[in-house]
This record gives sequence, structure tokens and C-alpha cells, in this order.
Amino acid sequence: MSAFKGRYIAAIVVCVGAVVWMITNLGSNLNYMESVSTAVQLREKDGSAPNKVGGVVKPKTIDRSAKNGATFAITDGKATVTARVLDTPPAMFADCIAVVLADARWEGDVLVGSRVEVRHGATYKSDAKMKGAVDEALDATGCPKTPESSEAAESAQSRNR
Repeated sequence: MSAFKGRYIAAIVVCVGAVVWMITNLGSNLNYMESVSTAVQLREKDGSAPNKVGGVVKPKTIDRSAKNGATFAITDGKATVTARVLDTPPAMFADCIAVVLADARWEGDVLVGSRVEVRHGATYKSDAKMKGAVDEALDATGCPKTPESSEAAESAQSRNR
């Protein structure tokens, strides 16, 4: 009977260990994307780039002259880089829109990605941290904020009164 109890105790220890490992190690992998600033820091540190880089397209920087793809400037309000996308960007791809450059890698000073992901909707919805990052990038470009951003700011002001 004691060997039977030992197996249960070992199984419980293994399960608890697996849960602790998942919470501590996998939690850091929950970032959907990194900022342009983080991508620049990684390039300076070791030449790498995060898999997905998010930011706002700076106005009047889009060049669609390539057969497929486009080049543009992307910013997070702290850093701005030239980006090139290899796939044809979606029709919604335009100035002042929040985008994610997928499969990002550095080619010199240019951040190259296989495709641009754009939210398909009238507003940009995300958690409060991301809204703040998008607002900061929009402020840096002089682009108007999204309707949702204005509502969030008004809501925060009313709570602080």
C-alpha cells in the first residue's frame, strides 16, 4: 500500500511542478508583439528582431512602388524605423493606422516582414496598456487618435474628478 501512496505523491509533485513551470516560464511568452523601440534595442544588442513588431504607420511614408509589398516608416512614439513588407499590404493599410509587422527581421537598418497585419474594423480595440502605446505613437506622428482612445481618455478624466 505504501508503494501505491508513493506513486500518487510522485504524480502530484510532477503535476505541481509542471503548473509552476508553466506559470513562471510560459507567462513571458504571452506578448503578441513587441514595440519598435524593443526591436531597435535588440538590433543594437545582438542583431535580432522580435517575430512581430507593432507600431503606427507614419503619414506620407508609404511607398507601394514595388511589384509586391511596400516600404513605410513605423513608430511607437519613441523610435521610428523604415520597414518593408514583402507581401502586398491589405487595402486598409494606410497612414496613421496601427499595424503589426509579422515575421520581422533586420536587413541593415530596415525592418523587413513577410506581411502586415491590420485590424479590420472601425476602431482599434485592445487592453489599456496597448491603447496607451497606440496613443503615444499617434501623438508622435501627429495622427488623430482613434474614437476609442478619446472615449477612454474622457472616461479616465471623469473618474479622476
